[in-house]
Amino acid sequence: MNADAFLKHRFPVAAFFLAVSAAVAAPDPGLDRALEPLESGVPEVAVVKLREQLNAPLEEGVQVQVRTKLAEALLAAGRFEEALKELKEPGVSAPLLEGRANAALKRWEEALTVYGAFYDAHPQGQDSALAALGKAESLRALNRLPEAITALESLTHPTETASLRLAELYLEGGELKKCAALLPGIRPGTPAAEKWKQYVEARLLLAEGHPAYALGRFESLQRDPASSGLTMDLITGALLGMSDSRAQLSGLAAADNVLEQFIWRYPESPRLGEIFAKLDEIYAGEESASDSELQKWAEREPNLHKQRAGFAAYYLSKAYTRAGKRERALRALENYGERFPRHPMLAPALLMQGRLLTEEKKFREAQVALDGAMRASQTDLERAEIEMASATVSFQEGEFVLAATVFRAAGERAPALWERAVFNSALSWLHQGNFSRFLQDYKELSTRVPDSPYRRELILEEGLLQARQGPAHVAQAEATLRQFIHDFRDNPRVAEARIALAELRLAGNDAAGASEVLKVVNETGSSDEVSPSPQALQQSAYLAIFVADAATPRDDEKVAALCQAFLEQYPLAAKRPEVRMKLGQVYFRTGDFAGAQTQFETLAKENSASPLVEAALFLAGQASMKRMSEGAIDRAIELFAEAAKMDGPLKLQVRLQQALAKNRMGKQDEAILLYDAILRADPPAEVRFAALAGKAENLAELGEKDRALSQQALELYTHLAAEPGLGVTWRSQALYQKGRLLEALARPEEALAAYYDVLEAGLAEPEEYYWFYKAGFDAGRLCEAQGQWKSAIGIYRKMAALEGPRAEEAAKSASRLRLEHFIWE
Repeated sequence: MNADAFLKHRFPVAAFFLAVSAAVAAPDPGLDRALEPLESGVPEVAVVKLREQLNAPLEEGVQVQVRTKLAEALLAAGRFEEALKELKEPGVSAPLLEGRANAALKRWEEALTVYGAFYDAHPQGQDSALAALGKAESLRALNRLPEAITALESLTHPTETASLRLAELYLEGGELKKCAALLPGIRPGTPAAEKWKQYVEARLLLAEGHPAYALGRFESLQRDPASSGLTMDLITGALLGMSDSRAQLSGLAAADNVLEQFIWRYPESPRLGEIFAKLDEIYAGEESASDSELQKWAEREPNLHKQRAGFAAYYLSKAYTRAGKRERALRALENYGERFPRHPMLAPALLMQGRLLTEEKKFREAQVALDGAMRASQTDLERAEIEMASATVSFQEGEFVLAATVFRAAGERAPALWERAVFNSALSWLHQGNFSRFLQDYKELSTRVPDSPYRRELILEEGLLQARQGPAHVAQAEATLRQFIHDFRDNPRVAEARIALAELRLAGNDAAGASEVLKVVNETGSSDEVSPSPQALQQSAYLAIFVADAATPRDDEKVAALCQAFLEQYPLAAKRPEVRMKLGQVYFRTGDFAGAQTQFETLAKENSASPLVEAALFLAGQASMKRMSEGAIDRAIELFAEAAKMDGPLKLQVRLQQALAKNRMGKQDEAILLYDAILRADPPAEVRFAALAGKAENLAELGEKDRALSQQALELYTHLAAEPGLGVTWRSQALYQKGRLLEALARPEEALAAYYDVLEAGLAEPEEYYWFYKAGFDAGRLCEAQGQWKSAIGIYRKMAALEGPRAEEAAKSASRLRLEHFIWE
C-alpha cells in the first residue's frame, strides 16, 4: 500500500452526511419537542418521541414529515436498516437520506443508483453537489475511481467539500499535478475545512517525495486537536500520514511505533479499526515483526478495553495465519463471540475462524463459527463472503449441489463476488459430475466476463478432475489438459497441467513418458510459455522422485539423490515428510539401515503432526533391529514404544515388533505378555495368527528349562494349525514349528507326522514353497536318521513331483538313496 492509499478511508463522508441531514426540510413546528433530542445529539431519544408522534392521529403530510425525521434520527443512531424501512413507506421521498443509509450499509450499488438518479434530476443547486459527492463515494467504493473523479469534475459550482474530496481522489489516482493545481484555488470557509486542506497538502508533499516536510505538517495537525476543532477523521488521517512519512524516512519499525503509541493512549478510539488495519499492513511488510504488542493488548484488561482487545485478538490471529501457525491463530480467536459479543470485528473474526477450521478439516466446528458470523454480519458483501466460506465447507464435505447453490446465492447478493462465485459453482457441478450445469455456468461466465481468467481455470480444473477419476477417464483427461496447454500457453498454470499429464503417465506405469513430460516443465528456453511458478517447480521436483522410483531398471542412487536435493532446496515444503519417507525406504532396501533409521527418526521429529509419523517410528524400529551395532535392539524397543503411544492403525503391528525385539534380547517372558495383550485386543486374523505363532515360539524357547511350557507351546501350535480361515502359509508354519518342537522333545514319530502334514497341505495348495521344502527335507533327514530309507525316498519323491525351486534337489536325494541302498521298487 503506497503513501496515498489511506485516501480509501474517505474522510469527508461524515461531513457529507451531516450536510445531507441539514438539507432535509423541517417538519411541522408542533413537533419541536420530539425533534429537540435530535438537535441536541441524542438521536435515540428522538426515535422514541417521533414514534410516539406516529402513533397519534396526524395529517398525511405531517405524517410523511415525521417519518422522514424518524429516518434521519435512526441514521444518526446507527440503525441503518430501520431507517431504510421508514424511507420505503408510502409518500416518503428523501433520496439523499436513502443514499446515505445504503452507503452506511456499504450497499454501494444501491447508493449509486439513488444518488445518480437524484443528480440527473437536479443537476443544479446545493443538493446536486451533495448527490455528486454521494455518487463519487459510491463509485470509489466500487473501485471505479476514474468515474468518481468525473462525477466531481462535472460540477459547475463545486462546494469546498466537493473540491477537497476531488483533490484527494486526484492523489489516489496518482494525478499529482491536477491535485497541486486545484488546491490553491480552494478557499476554506471554516476552521475544519482549513485543517482538511492542510491534510491534503501534507499528503501531496508525501506523494511528491518530501516525507520530512509532510511529517512536519502531519505533526502540526496532531498538536492539541481538541482546541483546533480537528475531526476524528482528520486526527486519524494525520496519524496515518505520520506513520507513512516515518516509514519512508526511517523504515517500517519507526512507522509501527507511531501507531502502537496511539493505540496505547486511546484504547477506545472510534477509529481504532483503521489504525489496527494499518498496523497489520506494516507488520505484514516487516521481515521479523513482533507480535508482543498484539498479545499484550489482547490479554491486558480485556474487560476494561474491549474494543482494543477485540481488534488485537483478531489481528493477532491474522498474524499467526500469515506465519502458517494455524493452531495459534485458532487459539487467539477462541471464544471470541463470548468475549466480544458486540465488537465490530465479530463477523470477520468468526469468518476467519471458520476458514481456519475448514483448513483443519473440522467442518462441523467451522459451520458453527460461520453461522455465528452470519448473525453478526452487517453488510451484503460481508454476508456474501460468509456464504462463500460456508459453501466451501459443503464442497469439502462432498455436498456439491448444496455448495453450488450457496455459491450462486453469494454471487447474486454481492456483484463484486459474482465472478468468483460462478467459478466455484461451476467447480461444484464439475465434481458432482453434472457436466451440463458445469457448461451452463461456464457459458454464463464467458458471456458476462469474456476476459475472465476463471474461464481458463475451469478448463484446467476439468482436466485435473478427469485425471483423478481413474483409468476410464485417462484419454479424456489428456485431451482436456493438452487443449489447455495449447490454447493458453501464456497461463501461469500451464506447468501444473503438464505435471498432471506426468502423473497420468506414472499412474499408467509409463515412467519414461512421465519423465519426458517433466523435462518440459523444467525447460526455461520456451518463448511462448510462462515460466513455471515456484510451486510448480516444487511439485515437479517431488513427482520426479516417484517417477525415478518407478523406472525400470530402478536406479536407487538417483532416487536418493533426488530426495536429498528436494530436502535441501525446499526446507518448508509440505511434501517433505513423504520425500523423507521415500529416502528412508531407499536406504532400507539397499541395506543402509543406519541411514534409513536416521531418515525415519528425523521425519518423526520434524513433522510431529504428520500422519506418517507412526509408520516412520515403526520403520525406524525395524531398521534399528537389522543393525548389528551395540544398543540397536534397545533403541528399536524405544522406537516401537513411541509408535505404540500414538495408538494408531499400526499399533498391533508395533506390538508384534516389540515382542520380536524382546525375544531377541532373551526376554521371552516380556514377549509373551505383549503377545497376550495383542490377542486380548481382538486383532485382525493375520495379526492374531502372528501373535499365536510368536507366543508359541517363546513358550518353546522357555520350555528348554520348563517342560510344562513346551507342552503349552505344542498345544498352541496345534490350536493355530486348526484355526478357521488360516491360509496354507500360516498352517504350514505352525505344523513345521510343531514338528521341530516334537523333535526337541525326542518324539520323532509325531514330529515326522507333523512334517508330513505340511507336505500334504503344500501339495493340496501349491502356493507356498518355503515351509513345504523345510518340512520335506527335515522329514527326509529324520527318516534317514532312523534308517527308514523307503519312507525317505517317498518323501523326496513327493517333493520332486511338485514343480518348484527345489524339486530337482529332492529328485536327486531320492536317486541317491536308491543307489546307496539298492531300492528299485
